[in-house]
Amino acid sequence: YEESLRQNNALDFDDLLRYPLEIFKDHPEILAKYQNRWKYVLVDEYQDTNKPQFQFLKRLSKKYKKICVVGDDDQSIYGWRGAEINNILDFKKTFIGCDIFKLEKNYRSTAEILSSAYAVVRNNKRRVDKKIISHNGKGELLGLIETRDELEEADAVISALEKEIKLNKRNFNDFAILYRTNAQSRPIEDSLRRMGIPYNIVGSIRFYDRKEVKDILAYLRILNNLKDTVSLRRIINFPPRGIGVKTMDKCVVQAEKENIDLFDVLKNAKSLSIRGKQTQSLISFYKLIKKYQDLTDKLSASEISRSLIEEAGIFKLFKDSSDILDKERLENVNELLLSIDEFCKRNPGSSLKDFLQEVSLLTDIDQWNSSKNRVTLMTVHASKGLEFPVVFIAGLDEGLFPTFQSFDELDKMEEERRLFYVAMTRAEDRVFLLYSTNRRRLGSDELLGMPSRFLDEIPNEYLEKIEFQSALTRRVIVGKKTKIAITRTVTTFDDFKVGDQVKHSIFGIGEIMVLSGSGENQRVGVVFKDGTKKKLIVKYANLTKVN
Repeated sequence: YEESLRQNNALDFDDLLRYPLEIFKDHPEILAKYQNRWKYVLVDEYQDTNKPQFQFLKRLSKKYKKICVVGDDDQSIYGWRGAEINNILDFKKTFIGCDIFKLEKNYRSTAEILSSAYAVVRNNKRRVDKKIISHNGKGELLGLIETRDELEEADAVISALEKEIKLNKRNFNDFAILYRTNAQSRPIEDSLRRMGIPYNIVGSIRFYDRKEVKDILAYLRILNNLKDTVSLRRIINFPPRGIGVKTMDKCVVQAEKENIDLFDVLKNAKSLSIRGKQTQSLISFYKLIKKYQDLTDKLSASEISRSLIEEAGIFKLFKDSSDILDKERLENVNELLLSIDEFCKRNPGSSLKDFLQEVSLLTDIDQWNSSKNRVTLMTVHASKGLEFPVVFIAGLDEGLFPTFQSFDELDKMEEERRLFYVAMTRAEDRVFLLYSTNRRRLGSDELLGMPSRFLDEIPNEYLEKIEFQSALTRRVIVGKKTKIAITRTVTTFDDFKVGDQVKHSIFGIGEIMVLSGSGENQRVGVVFKDGTKKKLIVKYANLTKVN
């Protein structure tokens, strides 16, 4: 790699930091040249600088000592990628005789938000003490919402969002929903789609558009339809089986020659002019898919999915990888499996085909909704530097935010606390804090949830506890063991027709312009009075006819 860079007269990012330091060390005359050229050095976001950047600045400003940096140690949240908080905490020791000016007036957030954020971050031992004063008045209390699980949490976000729109005349782009990890977006995305609320994900990809999620769905689609050659070609070499494009091209030619389905060619791979290892891989793949295709009528979508993914080697692929991104991909795979579990609980007796049908409805619902007025979804890290009138912070469970990995290391816990401070101070007017008493993580059974320690650090005087309960029914199952199962009730709905006047809880009154499907799968295109166009799934949209 390094040789290729030299041959191309190229540098990568870390070279841009490393080589100047080497030049300054080996060629003092070059350092002097730049010290004389740039007598004044200004640095923004200084709390995010790393060690090489610090060394660069130190050498560049050594001669004239005219350096000014701006930063907030309470917003240092990139230690995991090399940022060194000591650069700002020890600035006075490094640049002896400097002056420090505390900028303590905040023009973004209300006093309630800032006081709550300060109550949390002041618990960090490594920080410069400062008390931020709001320019925007006292403001409203922070909303604290306890939910049963991540599904009810998503419903609670929608409910609070709906009330803010009605009471305070807000637009969708006034809202940001923040979470600690990307995998948490899935239940929230599902709820927004079902309600026809447009959203945008910043710094990531929509859940059902992520490669690993599309790969798993391709496996399930081919079980449902062996003629699905698009899905077949997508997964034939995932995980890697040594089956390349040329091998598949030969399979396609053979299928056309024999006038048979592409999938059936795999069974007779020995008749193809390919290597023995590839032949065996094709036959093994054929047997794997055929085995589970034969089980689709005998097992639930949940049982088939988990077993297939395990046997196909997808879990192993991500678990054994040293790539940090594969850890997130594994979380997304487990989140998809969780969504299948939820579907099976919601729809007892349903099939794999039923699940795939619902996913296709959820994934194409936005295509007609082309509004730029959208709710923003993102991780807390991605939100740094941004601001919104209303901010939801979801998943404030101990072990999720802060993460389990931070429990035994003071530095990591303090960075988690700073991350929470950043999340809170993205809000201008209102903050909603949400946690769940039961939450499924990484494909495990439900875990008993505890509220984040950060919530305990906020004085009660700043919090308004908001009671919320979504459309849940509990039923006791009596058998060998008695247990409580939670199922979601399906909202009753009318059979609509084009021209009907309907009312939606958020968008108001509109007219149905297009309609497709029937029953639970019926979709309607509605133009509301303000000109907003929405495509909605009737099953979830809670539409009512208006006489």
